[in-house]
Amino acid sequence: MKIRYMSGLVIATALALSSAQSFGQDAGPPASSAQREAMQLKLEDIRTRLALTPDQEAKIAPLFQARNEKLKALRDSSDPNASRRDKLGMLKEARGIQDDFVDQVEPLLTKEQKKEWEAIRKETQETAKARFRERRGE
Repeated sequence: MKIRYMSGLVIATALALSSAQSFGQDAGPPASSAQREAMQLKLEDIRTRLALTPDQEAKIAPLFQARNEKLKALRDSSDPNASRRDKLGMLKEARGIQDDFVDQVEPLLTKEQKKEWEAIRKETQETAKARFRERRGE
């Protein structure tokens, strides 16, 4: 059971950290033009799939930016040689940042948008799981 919990935390954190640049202005430029292009496609995908109104977009974009900045600060402060316990603490903190973000965005969405939002989040989680498994050589 502990392994399943740890795996869930790792995947959730990978999702949170890897999607830190998925919407709006981020805390720093992506490393490559491919990453910038992927970020722009993700942004357009979210706007299109959720059919955000200009008002919704104006409210949600700063939430994405704040989340991105928090995750970037967490990532920048992390020590690659940290203990397993410290890494787990970082994972929990990243999960908390992501959970807070979701709690702020969901009230701004309609019922139909919430359904699509969940679908987008599930797709992103599956992508993160696949990347995690690939890195582990599974």
